[in-house]
Parts: sequence; C-alpha cells; structure tokens
Amino acid sequence: MFKLEKKGIVDVIGGDGPLDTDAVEELSLLLDQVISNGPPRLVFDLTQVPFIHSTGLEWLLDAHGRCTTLGGRLKLASANPLCRDILRITAVDHQLATFDELIGAVGSFTR
Repeated sequence: MFKLEKKGIVDVIGGDGPLDTDAVEELSLLLDQVISNGPPRLVFDLTQVPFIHSTGLEWLLDAHGRCTTLGGRLKLASANPLCRDILRITAVDHQLATFDELIGAVGSFTR
C-alpha cells in the first residue's frame, strides 16, 4: 500500500510493497492528486520498497515525464541496495535524480 504525504512544499509518495503491476494503478491515482495541485514537486520514497519490477520502472519514467511536462520534478530517495542496482542497470538513475536520504531529496527542491 502506498500513501501520499506533504512535507512543506514537497509531496512524498511512499509505501511498503514492491513497485510492480499491482501498485501502478494505486500510484497513478496518487500522482493525479499531486498533479492537480500545480507543478509537482514530488519525491518517491523507496525506503520500504523491496523490489522494482519493469512495470514499476515504466511508471517511474512516465510519472517523471508527466511531472516535467507540467514544470515540476520527480526525484527518488532511499532506495535499498537491490533497488539501487535495478535503477543503475536500467539507467533509470541517469534520468531521475536519486538521493540516499529522503531529507536530501525533499531539501533539494529549496535550492
């Protein structure tokens, strides 16, 4: 299950399950909420996400594209070693800003 939180001017989506086909519909609804409030400042918190499936990678790239088109950004934070490897091997980490900690990702929107 994934949830949306507000940290100052930044929206944070996080959850405790894999980023897979089952999660994409739920995540898309959360993204729609974020986008409805103007240019998105969004961090996807991967702290509790054990695995990223190819469908999840596609969703991240699509979400990033939607955010960018609207003048916003999507950034990733706190990926575990397996998720970091998945992001690196698929080169998704070259397309989205990634941070070791949530606080760094959130703070990056104020710079």
